[in-house]
Amino acid sequence: MSSTGLTQRSGSMQITRIERQQKNKARYSIYLDDTFWLGVDETVLMRFALHKGQEITSDQQTAIKEAEARAKVFTQALNYLSYGLRSSQEMADYLAKQRVQNPQDPDGKDIPIQTKVIHEVLGKLTDLGYLNDLVYAQSYVRTAANINRKGPIVIERELNLKGVPNADILTAMDEYSDSMLQENLTELGRKYIKRKQKLPPKRLKQQLQAYLLTKGYPQEDVAEVVAHLDMSASQDQETVSLDREALKQVKRRQRKYSGYELKQRVSQSLFQKGFAYDLIQDWLTAHEELFEHED
Repeated sequence: MSSTGLTQRSGSMQITRIERQQKNKARYSIYLDDTFWLGVDETVLMRFALHKGQEITSDQQTAIKEAEARAKVFTQALNYLSYGLRSSQEMADYLAKQRVQNPQDPDGKDIPIQTKVIHEVLGKLTDLGYLNDLVYAQSYVRTAANINRKGPIVIERELNLKGVPNADILTAMDEYSDSMLQENLTELGRKYIKRKQKLPPKRLKQQLQAYLLTKGYPQEDVAEVVAHLDMSASQDQETVSLDREALKQVKRRQRKYSGYELKQRVSQSLFQKGFAYDLIQDWLTAHEELFEHED
C-alpha cells in the first residue's frame, strides 16, 4: 500500500491519460479507461501520486474526489482574499454561500460546502498567515480613519459585525491616535460649515454636532472641536439672511398688524426660523420706524 492510501484491487479502473489543462496550468484532467473522469488540482495529483497506468478502485475515486472538493474550496478562499483582507467570520460566511461538487454523487451535483470542510480551510488559511483577525482589524482601522475619516465608535461597531473578537478590536483601535481623531473632526467640521454656511450659526452648530455624532465620534470630542471651529462666515450670512427674511415678514404681516403686535409676530417668526435672539433684537431696534403707529 502507498503512503497515500491508494491500492490496486480488483474491479478498479485504470488511469490511461493525464493532461495539464490549458486554461489553468495548476490543474490536470484525469482519464479513466480512455474516458475523461475528473479535473484535479496539482496538490491532489501529487498527494495521491496519480500517474498513467495506475489502477484505482471506486473507494479510491471517492477519496480523490473529496480531496479535490477540498482543494476547490481552498482555491475559492484564496480568490476571495485576492480582493482584500478578510476576517475569519467574513471568510466563513463567504464559503458557506458557495457550492462544490458532491464527491458521493455519480452525477457530480453541486452541494453546499460542509461545515467541517469550512473549518479545515479556515485553519489552513490561519496557519499560513492568510487569515489573522488582529492584522485585519488594524488595517481596517487605519483605512477607515485615514481614508474614510470614520469615527472610532462606528469603526468598532463595524468590526464587531465582521466577527472580529473584542480583544482584537480593542488592540486594533490603538491605531486610531488622538491626533488623528482631532484632525478628522476638524476637517469634517470645516467642510460641513462650508457647505452649510447659509444656515444661522445656532442651527448650523446643532446640525454640525449631529452630523459628527453620526460619523461615530464621541460626544465630548465633538463638543470640544465644534466650540473652536470658525463660524464667522455663517454669522455674516445670517445677518444678510435675517435682514431679507425680516423685511419679508414685515411686508407679509403689516396689512393685518401694526406697532407692538407686528413687532412681536415678526420676532417670533424669525426666532422659529432659527435666527439668534440677540440679532433679531438688534434688527428690530434698528428698524423701529417700521413698527410705529400711523395716525
